[in-house]
Amino acid sequence: MALNILLLSFLASYPILSSVVAADSDFTLYAYGTDINGLELFFADGNAQVGDISTAATSNVSNVYFTLDRGELLANPNLTSTRTFRPSFNSTWSNLELNVPVDDDSSNSISFTQNFISNETGKWRFYGPSLLFDTSSGQLISLFFAKPAATTGLFDLVWDLSKAEQEENPDAKPVALRNIAPTSG
Repeated sequence: MALNILLLSFLASYPILSSVVAADSDFTLYAYGTDINGLELFFADGNAQVGDISTAATSNVSNVYFTLDRGELLANPNLTSTRTFRPSFNSTWSNLELNVPVDDDSSNSISFTQNFISNETGKWRFYGPSLLFDTSSGQLISLFFAKPAATTGLFDLVWDLSKAEQEENPDAKPVALRNIAPTSG
């Protein structure tokens, strides 16, 4: 009987254990939402975008991989990615944090910075494969939106659009960031 309880306890904790282990290793993030089916997040001149990196019009652009370290989401250029568009720029930055905008930032753009500054205090967490922000009050929130960029098929990743901002940008779509690649085919 005691062995069955121990075995059930282990099996019940296994999915949580595997998601924690997966979050501690290197991973890529993908956006999922209405008509956005697993677009890869990439670095574009210091900002986060999702879409086909080969169509990016910026000069400093790279696929990224992330590491979650004590609630900090650290990004580095993916030097081994076959999808890297401009590999000559891959060494111009490293260990940048994914940063949500502060209250006075009117752009709502999510950026890559040396120091994490947020209008929320808390840490990044995974709930299964989905990236969430764990606020200091214990709320898990996901306020990501994909806003169409100037280049067709690319989206700027933005944070916490108000109702008025959503009305001004009707093509902006709420998205979830996940560490699971889309299925091909």
